Amino acid sequence: MRRLGLAVGTTLLAALMVFSYMARASDFPAPMDDVILTVSGDIKANSGKDVDFDRAMLAALPQSEINTGTPWTEGVHNYKGVLLKDLLKAVDSQGKEIIARALNDYQTTLTTQHVDKDGALVAMEEDGQALTVRNKGPLWVIFPLTDHPELNVPSIHSAMIWQLRAIVVNP
Repeated sequence: MRRLGLAVGTTLLAALMVFSYMARASDFPAPMDDVILTVSGDIKANSGKDVDFDRAMLAALPQSEINTGTPWTEGVHNYKGVLLKDLLKAVDSQGKEIIARALNDYQTTLTTQHVDKDGALVAMEEDGQALTVRNKGPLWVIFPLTDHPELNVPSIHSAMIWQLRAIVVNP
């Protein structure tokens, strides 16, 4: 019970810190836990310096859900996380191209179309369970393939990067 209280307190504190940032539009707080995502490049947040996120900081951003199947899973699953467009808005992204890099250094390029039109989600949960390195996490870029079959093509599949670790925003 004490552990749960500590986790809830940490999450609430991170949420307050992120919302405080968004109100001031200057610097993000330092992560209080392990960094799971770094956003860098053509951004205005943090005076243009890298923004590091821990899980609680990402959870404090507006959350969305997608119910979809993928080429790597059986059936339709529920994915929860932050829309890529909301994440980029939070860091005041100025760029038109996003390079997403995985823990194993695989990388893919996403465009503003992926961000604005196609509904890319930076998923942290699958079916209510936190994504882990073992199951394509801690972050996985997911597209709504089931609701938008036109997205179920190899070029989008290659953009569905799992074990996401870094995003670089290019002009």
